[in-house]
Amino acid sequence: MQKLFKSNPPLQKAFHNAPDTKSTDGSTDTGTLCYAIAEEGQVVKRMELIQSNGCRYSFSYALLPVCIQKDSGLLFLKAYELLIRISGYNLDPIREYINTEQLIWAKASVKPDGTAETFIQEITIEGESVSTVL
Repeated sequence: MQKLFKSNPPLQKAFHNAPDTKSTDGSTDTGTLCYAIAEEGQVVKRMELIQSNGCRYSFSYALLPVCIQKDSGLLFLKAYELLIRISGYNLDPIREYINTEQLIWAKASVKPDGTAETFIQEITIEGESVSTVL
């Protein structure tokens, strides 16, 4: 019998701004990571934004977000009933990876670790689409 569907390869992530965070048990601590992008050829359908308080939001690239960059420290994403504000420094790579649909996730941190080229200080998300009130 012929297979109707190809199996998808396992997801692989390329982490950026990441020191060696592998623990002795083989797990990876993502506490100091700023963002992750897709491997070459990997199809990414959603991006996840993680606020510094730990709240996670997942957005589909099918929403066709519009990127508006005021300067290298302020980036806005507008999509269907959403306004996302990302602030920090050297956000140019984040904008580029969103434009090419390669960003898997991005995480805000309370303070920079001093070694990262790109730093996300704050992510704010507004709009009826993310309202938790019914």
